[in-house]
Amino acid sequence: MTVHRLRGLMASTHLIETPDALFLVDAGFFGHASTVLRAIKRLGRRPEELRLVVVTHAHLDHYGGLAGLRDSVEFETACHPHHADVLERGEAIVSPAARPGWESYVKLAYHTMDWLPVRGTGPVTQLADGEDLSRWGLPGRAVHTPGHSDGCLSVLLDDGTALVGDLVQGKRLPTLVPELPSMAEDTMRAHDSWRRLLDMGATRFLPAHAAGFTAAELRAVLPRH
Repeated sequence: MTVHRLRGLMASTHLIETPDALFLVDAGFFGHASTVLRAIKRLGRRPEELRLVVVTHAHLDHYGGLAGLRDSVEFETACHPHHADVLERGEAIVSPAARPGWESYVKLAYHTMDWLPVRGTGPVTQLADGEDLSRWGLPGRAVHTPGHSDGCLSVLLDDGTALVGDLVQGKRLPTLVPELPSMAEDTMRAHDSWRRLLDMGATRFLPAHAAGFTAAELRAVLPRH
């Protein structure tokens, strides 16, 4: 099993390759479908091998590219129950600012939503907390990890890799350490979700924004209870 990071306009997605199938965690912003299809071709695989797309949460930089991808290939879409209706109807939600100065970005996001070409995904499979993904052929499970939003989930693979969406901001300049996201509904719940993934055996974390990090790096910045 190999995880490939696909850089996008606003957020990265992750293509998981197994001998029998392909899986995608998040679908990126509008236009990201072409990036996914090119990556599949580079691997010498076929788009028809894409079996499941797991959306970590219903923000447009994570599912805006989903409808375009569905225009080219059939696959099953899954997310947490809290965000299933949002995906199916093609709506958009925004988390509140969690850092000073981000309030303006949140307002801008709300004002521009009506102008964006959002399309619904159609039927979405709802993933329960802890649901085994092996029935699709993916060795891992879905984990409810609220904080950035109440409907966030992470994919924890059996090899200890955690694909966490926006639960954690990855390593970037100037700090080069994992951080809370700039937008979050509840930062205390986010920290609790970090702890839960660590307790479940996550050893490597792959976020949607900036570089990945290890469990030791996350523990080093995790506040004490």
